[in-house]
Amino acid sequence: MYPILENEKTMLRPFDENDTENVLDLVRAFDQQADNPIFTKIQTLEDAGKLNQEIIKNDNEWIIIDKESNYAIGWVIFVITKRNVYLPKFFLRSEYQNKGLEREILEMVLHFAFYGVKTKLVLANAKNNEKELYRLFFNYGFEIYNYVPKSKPNDDDTLVQFRMTKENHTTKPNVKAGTYDFELPWRLNSPYNTDNPIRIIDNITHIEQPTEYLCGQAVIAMLANVSVEEVIEFNAKR
Repeated sequence: MYPILENEKTMLRPFDENDTENVLDLVRAFDQQADNPIFTKIQTLEDAGKLNQEIIKNDNEWIIIDKESNYAIGWVIFVITKRNVYLPKFFLRSEYQNKGLEREILEMVLHFAFYGVKTKLVLANAKNNEKELYRLFFNYGFEIYNYVPKSKPNDDDTLVQFRMTKENHTTKPNVKAGTYDFELPWRLNSPYNTDNPIRIIDNITHIEQPTEYLCGQAVIAMLANVSVEEVIEFNAKR
């Protein structure tokens, strides 16, 4: 489960069992603001309850709460992969847009991505017709690296793919390193961490792969400081 993120005005917390009404309210607000509504099948509290259970099960979203009113004003989908962090959706109610909240929320999310998850790359999406979201990523300094479809970069419905590296993020004013009580899911059951690594690599000795089919084994051998034959033998025993 992701940690709670908060600043003076807003709080990002994981969805919980009590958020059914918030889910129904938020998807209605989303469809009212969207050119192409996507939640038309969510009409009742029962529908919203099922969606809320899916959100809780997926465990990769924050609900955004206005701290003064305790009102649900949006949500962020935050997907962690072994290569990067991906933000496929960032929604904020229209009445809370253009007040600087989007940038403040994005800053919290990026700080957690780079210093909590410790990723080096964050990817994000916005369609050309999602003008506020597009402007948020572009003005913050995200780089456009792709269009879907590539042949129609200027169409309203084209998906614009953005990226931000940790190196670029650290050049932003007032960005400071931080720590979070968070561990990546695939590391939770591992006995190894930065304080107790498998091996500290001081240097790597080049090992030529014996055949063109053993490149992966050669890489593992170099990292583990063993022979390619030992890697092959270990894999054969698994």
